[in-house]
Amino acid sequence: MRLVIVTGPSGTGKTLALHSFEDASYFTVDNLPPRMLPQLIQSVEGFDRIAVVVDTRSGKAFSHFEEVIRHLRAGSTEVEILFLDASDETLVRRFKETRRPHPLFTPSSDDRTEDGIVEAIHAERTLLENARALADCTVDTSSLTASQLRETIHSSYAQDTRPGMMLIITSFGFKYGLPVDADLVFDVRFLNNPYYRPELRKRTGRDPEVAEYIYRDPRTQPFLDRLHDLIMFTLPEYRREGKAYVNIAIGCTGGKHRSVARTEELAGSPEYLSADCGDKTMKKFMPSLKWLYPGMQVKRWTGLALIGMALFLIGMGMRLQAPTPESKLLGKMTERMFFYSLHSMKALQIGMLLSVLGAILCFYAASRLVISLVQAIEPDRADRGLADIVYQRRKLSQGKHVVVIGGGTGLSTLLRGLKHYSSNLTAIVTVADDGGSSGKIVKQLNMLPPGDIRNCLVALADDETQMTELFQYRFKKSVRPDEPVAVTRKKGQASTAVAEKPETLDFGEGLRDHAFGNLLIAAMCAINEGDFQKAIRETSRVLNVRGRVLPSTIEHIQLRAEMEDGSLLTGETTIAGARQKIVRMMTVPEKPHPPAEVLDAIENADIIILGPGSVFTSIIPNLLVEGIPAAIRRSKARKVYVCNVMTQRGETEGFTVFDHIDTIERHAGQRIFDYVLINTAEPAQPTRERYGKYGANIVVNDIDKVKAAGYRPVTGNFLNETDLVRHNSEELARTIMALSANKK
Repeated sequence: MRLVIVTGPSGTGKTLALHSFEDASYFTVDNLPPRMLPQLIQSVEGFDRIAVVVDTRSGKAFSHFEEVIRHLRAGSTEVEILFLDASDETLVRRFKETRRPHPLFTPSSDDRTEDGIVEAIHAERTLLENARALADCTVDTSSLTASQLRETIHSSYAQDTRPGMMLIITSFGFKYGLPVDADLVFDVRFLNNPYYRPELRKRTGRDPEVAEYIYRDPRTQPFLDRLHDLIMFTLPEYRREGKAYVNIAIGCTGGKHRSVARTEELAGSPEYLSADCGDKTMKKFMPSLKWLYPGMQVKRWTGLALIGMALFLIGMGMRLQAPTPESKLLGKMTERMFFYSLHSMKALQIGMLLSVLGAILCFYAASRLVISLVQAIEPDRADRGLADIVYQRRKLSQGKHVVVIGGGTGLSTLLRGLKHYSSNLTAIVTVADDGGSSGKIVKQLNMLPPGDIRNCLVALADDETQMTELFQYRFKKSVRPDEPVAVTRKKGQASTAVAEKPETLDFGEGLRDHAFGNLLIAAMCAINEGDFQKAIRETSRVLNVRGRVLPSTIEHIQLRAEMEDGSLLTGETTIAGARQKIVRMMTVPEKPHPPAEVLDAIENADIIILGPGSVFTSIIPNLLVEGIPAAIRRSKARKVYVCNVMTQRGETEGFTVFDHIDTIERHAGQRIFDYVLINTAEPAQPTRERYGKYGANIVVNDIDKVKAAGYRPVTGNFLNETDLVRHNSEELARTIMALSANKK
């Protein structure tokens, strides 16, 4: 049995020390007369460690202290005396702060003077002289805080039973009030609320569906990361201060969904369970042990790489220390290992063989390890040449910073070619579309039109073929239009089953003519609480696009055109369908503001491209946004305009190349580009005749007039003629990137 006797002057912290012993599983007694120590030892069962405070508070009984201690030490009991001491100044200050009387202080009146306390302290020291002489350990507590004293007790007397700190993680609802015992309170009401989803309302945060819904909120993971860092920092500090438990409270509105889900996730983290006592290095190392879990397909390749490394090092050692009379230890070892069985080969040759074999094994194991990891993360990419993928992405990430401004199919055509030269692409797209699926979504959901945004996202998608088919799909009256559908028709009392084609039925009435990509962007916008820019970023992440797409403004705008007869037409669809010549374009409201990202992209661009696309409804609307023309003008980038191949009925009938340039810069109010890409190839005669029926003709190349105006024309065959006349995206991109590489 181990008996620790705590003694010393009053005010030195004996009670706090006794509590520390109790926390360390000692049986403790305070203010025990010395003569009762033998009886205590005999009566205590189930405890092999006892801590007792014995001091002058026992009065005349304390005079037997030395006698009892010598008797106990003569027996089988292990007796240790811990003597706590402090300076007189410290003891006086502590008695003043606590306002408690010294046990030996007996004033003649009710007034307590400082001189009286000092005399009592000196008297007590005299009574404790023998106890101090018998002490095994003396601790001066004058400069120790409470936590430092506790740590001293635990390190000296309870290293094997250091008390842990209990971590309590609770969830609560703010409408019911804050928990009274909470130490740290975190509010998660900013996360998406499952309560507003009918299928999740009756569930709780413990249900996987609710947890998954909350985790899809892009703010969830950053919040958890920062919360984790804060908890891992504070728990050890709380423990050092001697807290027995810490209550972390996470609250939401009703305490049912968001707070419960986050509480369950935190409570399941093993790092928090050991955060108060574990070694930081070990805590960082523990997650790495997951690589050794069964089924990870990592151990085999790691082991093979280690074998290869060992063979390589042995081979290099043999080559460097071939056996000679002056051979060193490694040479002698390799000689014993190999030469008795391979007498005909020299150490140099064996070393070369082992080095090559080891290097091959290391390289093979490393490549298989990388492929194994990629297969787990992106199975579809593992078999497409990993080295090619890495090289391509690294190369594209170092490409030029390109900004493309416009809208419609022309912009997506250009992006489709540029994405093979750089992933630092920014498409600035007009949001004035009011027709088709986009127009319906604007009216029904009160969001910006997603049509042109969708086209650009698809063009920049890594897997464009599959994404194009999916995102451009437009719903019809049935997803199976070629098969008849059985319909029961009643005539009087008789029922007759007849087969009708789906297009004669009212299938898909709500989805008809909507592009799937528009609906996805609309859903993303709703999930992100109406944040259109965030919806685009999340959709870009889903598509794994190369670059980014930005709306030229996030304000709801309408296009307004002043026609040659003085009339005003409002709406892109109305303007595009008019037969009159357009004099001037405006927006309602006037001068909308751009997002900050748009101006930053223009400022940091290496090359800025306008077009191709409809001059009045795709390019000019971007230039009517406040600050964009001035930002283009200030930019040090190469500025290029890609002129259209064909004119548009009503909008640009009879336009030459210079007419396109003049119209754009007149609306911009300043000169905003220097280079003009002009197509010199002509479509086939049947194609020209077909376009002519709709009032569209090839744009006349008045190159001399372009030069005279101070622009630099860049000519070439940029035509891609199929059923429609479009620019050749590959040739267009190649020419532009070559232009950006040339010195001015």
